[in-house]
Amino acid sequence: MRVLSFIPAFLLAAASFVAAAPASGTPADVPSCASPTDGNGNDAALQPVISIIANATSYIQPLSGQLANLQGDSCTPDAVSGIVVQITAVVSTCVLQLQAAAKVDLNGLDLTSLCATIYGLLTLVFTVLNTLVAIVLFLAGNAVGTVQTVIINLLHAVTDLVGCLNIFVVAAVSGVLGPVISLVCGVVDLLLSIVVGLNVVFGVN
Repeated sequence: MRVLSFIPAFLLAAASFVAAAPASGTPADVPSCASPTDGNGNDAALQPVISIIANATSYIQPLSGQLANLQGDSCTPDAVSGIVVQITAVVSTCVLQLQAAAKVDLNGLDLTSLCATIYGLLTLVFTVLNTLVAIVLFLAGNAVGTVQTVIINLLHAVTDLVGCLNIFVVAAVSGVLGPVISLVCGVVDLLLSIVVGLNVVFGVN
């Protein structure tokens, strides 16, 4: 009975995050992602950062697809863990590269491409985390153990990523990036509460 009451409650919470998700994670679909200097092309100093974020997105995209395709008998703890470990490695590498990148003064720069690239990565991460919510609820007790551990590692990496990207959320682009960052943080909290709560629900010490 405890399991039956636990699952619907989190399904409802997860559904609210899915409903709030951005319509698209494609940079081209972010028309309001423009800075006051939009169109001047003055973003050369930002290209290293843009490349780091874009590369992470390109690596995570197929892994996200693989994760979403895990259904029925193919959705095993080993299969899930293997993909999540790879995504975590990409996110962690992105964080390290961003931390090592030269600091850039954003004043007077065209932030359009940077904003769109960040938006694309964050919406993709949001998709991955939402997929994991569904997977954990599907696996239920089978998610206890390895799946729990690798997901918690991913959530720590995502939290670090958001911290790195926050420095680029200046007033000019906060209207676009602020809401998607809030969504990512929200689903991080939701997923963390689910995986941590599995031990209690299924009576595992």
